[in-house]
Amino acid sequence: MHNMKIGIIGLDSSHAVEFTKILNDTKNPFHIKGANVTSVLPLSNPKIALSYQRIEEFTNEIRKFKNIHFKNYLQEVAEESDAILLTSVDAKNRMNVFREICKYEKPIFIDKPLALSEEEGKEIFLLGENFNTPIMSTSALRYDSVLTDLLNQYNNQLQGIYLHGPLPFEESLPGYYWYGIHMIEILITVFGTKIKNVSVERNDKCEIVVVQWQDGRFATVRGDRENYQKFGGLLHTIEETIPFDIGNGERPFYVSLLENITQFFHSRLSPIPKEETLAVLHVIDEVNKV
Repeated sequence: MHNMKIGIIGLDSSHAVEFTKILNDTKNPFHIKGANVTSVLPLSNPKIALSYQRIEEFTNEIRKFKNIHFKNYLQEVAEESDAILLTSVDAKNRMNVFREICKYEKPIFIDKPLALSEEEGKEIFLLGENFNTPIMSTSALRYDSVLTDLLNQYNNQLQGIYLHGPLPFEESLPGYYWYGIHMIEILITVFGTKIKNVSVERNDKCEIVVVQWQDGRFATVRGDRENYQKFGGLLHTIEETIPFDIGNGERPFYVSLLENITQFFHSRLSPIPKEETLAVLHVIDEVNKV
């Protein structure tokens, strides 16, 4: 298996730095072999504070690595890479960027959110299919080791789930398309795509989202607007309730995510069905409507 050349588009996200450290730093205890970041395009948006305030810091981090070539155009990254990490925070520009790079038929990981609506998400997947370009998109929390271990142990017994986590808002990523997407991603990971309805209650301090599935199971999400603690929750079975905290495992979820991404790059088969990614967008759209 040859060493795959990875291109990164968008250096205004901490994920771009984390991915590069894991792939390119052979001294990293979680280093993943078989792929290296070889070309990058910073691609910041001067109108989005989240982008222009962080681009310099993260770009300087990337410059510390040797043998990474900085490019000026999307096409240059696409041409010189075997696969692409699209990590820019400007989700409003997703479609425009994807339309340019999908023509090269390279597998593309699109950092969350895939799009800012379920409708646009469907358009992106359709465009990918038309150009023979496989897509993978997810929150890293799906691959948290504490969560995945519990799901492996209790999956067939789960009756419900309660999640809590930070819910800051970002103007360029409306509602749950910023931090809230992490909790919605976990719900779909646990219970799947057959959503019956979504309801929301909110005040100045928190929001409560209740999702019901067609099989009658419920999930509750509490998003905190003031007290930004880590993500966690409770898994309910018929016989017991199991508490868990996201991020407490020995293996960072970024590493597990990137392992799945690199396998996807080699196989061109996403481990996440597009229906699950679109279901995440569907729930967020329903929450944001209220």
